[in-house]
Amino acid sequence: MDIHKPKPWHGLREFLKEYVIIVVGVLTALGAEQGVEWLHWRHQAEAAREDMAADYRRTLRSIGAIDAAAPCARRRVDELRAVLDKAEVEGRLPALPAIDPPPNFAWTFRGWEGLVSSQTLAHLPRGEAARYSAQAAYVTYLIRMRDAQRDDWAVLSSMGGPSRPMSATEAANLRATLGRVLSEDGWLRRQADGLGSLISDTGLLSHAEVEKWWKQGLDSVPKGGNTICRPLAEAGARSWIADKQSEPAELPTKPYETTDYYTPRK
Repeated sequence: MDIHKPKPWHGLREFLKEYVIIVVGVLTALGAEQGVEWLHWRHQAEAAREDMAADYRRTLRSIGAIDAAAPCARRRVDELRAVLDKAEVEGRLPALPAIDPPPNFAWTFRGWEGLVSSQTLAHLPRGEAARYSAQAAYVTYLIRMRDAQRDDWAVLSSMGGPSRPMSATEAANLRATLGRVLSEDGWLRRQADGLGSLISDTGLLSHAEVEKWWKQGLDSVPKGGNTICRPLAEAGARSWIADKQSEPAELPTKPYETTDYYTPRK
């Protein structure tokens, strides 16, 4: 194998020529590497935006359902409070139908989890990253309120069933629970609407898409099996949860984004 020794430079001009070739080569390699990295993060960002848009569609349906159910939940609380006022005087709860809670949802952003785990968040424009972070804070709050709301409505559901004696202690607990659910339902709706505004501000969905998915949720409550918007006397002997539990097993093949939140009663 022949080994060629480097030729010595002959003058400053030849040295500068070699120097420029080396510098240009290094800069070209660095530029190409940065270009590849930029394309990679651009692709990651676009994929993340698609995931976030899917989350937004589902979330807007949830917000629509919350908006539809909130006035109904308030009326239900007023109905139960009137029942409780009379029961305290008589010392006995009357026979009541099943008491359904308002709809509640997972409030999860799979796209946000992907943004964080893939480190794509750090490569987004500053304003866009800040909006996603604010949305994640709203979701965290909504999850806490959902859990508290679910637990308190579970307490109120104990009022359903045959007539029975009621102690002063139970009456006080039910009255306190009625007060809490009013606060929880109101705050949950307020935060859900705030999340909807943040979603709209991103521009990932057009105004027509935002309205479409929100209206789907708005229509899902009266059309579905949840009885929160029916008068208490018409709620039925069993809740939609019990109806769901008694249904035969069915292979879960429906796309998650299009699955109805409530199964209409047959």
